Amino acid sequence: MGLYFHDVVNDTLTEIASKVVAGGPGGTTDYNDLTNKPQVNGNTLQGNMTGDSLNLLDENDELTPAQVNTLIGLL
Repeated sequence: MGLYFHDVVNDTLTEIASKVVAGGPGGTTDYNDLTNKPQVNGNTLQGNMTGDSLNLLDENDELTPAQVNTLIGLL
């Protein structure tokens, strides 16, 4: 059984979320009010976006060793 893109992304996001600490006062609780929203492959994350609209790999595509190393390097 190989590593699949969605499994690695989910694990990576879980790891990142466990390291995030809430910041100081201020801010907003409404995502739509944010400026400089994050992007994936040049597409601003807004609303319900699909993997296709973000130009992601299909969930059944196996990752190459280079892709796994790149994701590990992001941690």
